[in-house]
Amino acid sequence: MELIAWWMMPLMAILVAVTLFLARASQARRDHTRERLPLANSFRLLALPEYKLFLKRYAFLTRAVLVACILSLFLLVIISGRPAAVSVVQPDVTGRDIVLCLDVHSLLAINMDARITKTYVELAKQFKDERLGLVAFDASPVTIFPLTDNREFIVEQLSQFSKKAEKYYESLIKREWSTDKTAFEFRDLVRGTEQGDTAHVATGDGLASCVNRFDRADSKRLRSVVFSAESRARYIDQNQIVTLPEAAAIAKDKNIRIYGMNLYDHNDTDSDVFKSAMLATNGDYYAVNEGSDILAIRGIANKIAAQEATRFKGSPRLLRIDQPQIFIYMFMALLVVLIIFAWRMGL
Repeated sequence: MELIAWWMMPLMAILVAVTLFLARASQARRDHTRERLPLANSFRLLALPEYKLFLKRYAFLTRAVLVACILSLFLLVIISGRPAAVSVVQPDVTGRDIVLCLDVHSLLAINMDARITKTYVELAKQFKDERLGLVAFDASPVTIFPLTDNREFIVEQLSQFSKKAEKYYESLIKREWSTDKTAFEFRDLVRGTEQGDTAHVATGDGLASCVNRFDRADSKRLRSVVFSAESRARYIDQNQIVTLPEAAAIAKDKNIRIYGMNLYDHNDTDSDVFKSAMLATNGDYYAVNEGSDILAIRGIANKIAAQEATRFKGSPRLLRIDQPQIFIYMFMALLVVLIIFAWRMGL
């Protein structure tokens, strides 16, 4: 057992010491100014057996009251310090890992990214054991924030990304980017994605990078990638290290499901390859537009949540549980004793 607010003990000790010092100083001043009156033949009173018995009883009660007061004060100090039982536990968790993998190479993609992250802000508030990360890619992938289960941090980061992406999109549509600093804020946020041949978006490399963002390979967490990109011929460009089908094959080997949202589905060969890659991972495929994107995002979230998560031991956590009960009971018992003693002393 330990005291959470341990600093209360020295603070209370200082207060008690100051109080006793002031009380003794006040008593000394009263004794110095008080006139003592002599009482004749007082020895006869002191010699009476009844008086001696009363004096002994009074002295006993006075000492008992003093001891009870000291013990009560000590218990108050302990209670104010919040006594707690400390233990290390490994809770059972049913966690899921989700990586948002977002293309940022075009206005259409950035507008979709703003809507996806805005939707996941609300979903993240309901997370319990889930971890979420965000990766953006264009010519090269960049991690905006890694996998984490800190809900406050996730909500903050997704909110900032969504707001900056939305304002950047609006600035370019209105052609006000030269005077609106928010346009530069978003570009600064994803500037690392421009490393390489910006004429070709690295869709395959981006997905492969997102797949490799999962850690704890030995744990049995469910892993999913929410992948938003455009199915154009550029994604199979020979300048890429990994093509989209190859990235999907890596994900399948690692038992990672990919839920792809195609922003450029024209029922062509590129769209078919995109769809086949997503379905090969036991994930799903969505041809989305501005009218159906929110439904697709929520549908993906529901499918991820519907997967039966395997229970396993989580990370060890230090657990502190307040346990002041015994000290409160002791304090209440001392109060009862003080009331009885005060009654016996005629107070």
